[in-house]
Amino acid sequence: MNRDHGKQILNVENLTFKNENGDTLFENVSFSLKPGEKMVIVGDDDIAKTRLLECIFGVRKPTSGTVEW
Repeated sequence: MNRDHGKQILNVENLTFKNENGDTLFENVSFSLKPGEKMVIVGDDDIAKTRLLECIFGVRKPTSGTVEW
């Protein structure tokens, strides 16, 4: 299988999410992944990790920032 390892498959730029109370769960998260790369999301607050993934997969709309596949 011939893949372009320089091409990004996921690009997240300045992603911010505030809940309905106005509390910021995460702010200005930026990263990119290329084919074959792996990433682990760790942290104490489960809801912030869940909301981050929901924003990445389009389940929830972030307060600001962009996600490009």
